[in-house]
Amino acid sequence: MNPEIEEILKREWPSTQRQLQPPPRPLSAGPPQFKDCVFWSRHLTPGFPAQWPPSPGREWIFYAFAYGSQPSVLVDGVWVTVPWARFVVTPDDLVRFERLAQAPRILAGSQGMRPLRPEEELLFRQSNAVFEEFADALRKKSEISPGPLVEKVRRSYRFWAGCNGVVAREIRRLHASFFEWLDLPQTGCAENAVT
Repeated sequence: MNPEIEEILKREWPSTQRQLQPPPRPLSAGPPQFKDCVFWSRHLTPGFPAQWPPSPGREWIFYAFAYGSQPSVLVDGVWVTVPWARFVVTPDDLVRFERLAQAPRILAGSQGMRPLRPEEELLFRQSNAVFEEFADALRKKSEISPGPLVEKVRRSYRFWAGCNGVVAREIRRLHASFFEWLDLPQTGCAENAVT
């Protein structure tokens, strides 16, 4: 992850997290009840090209969102916020931070979570390197020829969208041409994540 993005996330996340988490509600005069608490964690999408097909001077866009675990309500799933921030990385590697929502209380929805199969674990571990390789290749030229890199890129983004379908649906309209190039179904289908 870009160190500047990481620094901004560390700085901005605590205030965002406080806005997401309502205080525990006490029952009568007893101790606070935590069954209604949601435990939020911040997440970042892989980079998406600002334009597709790519052009010289392209920017990369990353979105911050949050998962909320609430075991008393969602045993095998998480709440997902709409993206609350956007990071635009320029060709010179400068980072522009844009807060998309002051109070990201609007949930995009909930999504199930399941253990990864062995081939998915491998893909998960390899995906960040593939995203970096893709960005580096596009920095050097504005077109990627069909071949092994294209297949790895499509497979990694499809896998990410399958695991993060709620957020993928939220940002799809902002990167419609790129999602079409990925040949990703409209639903973001988790079942097609490792094809």
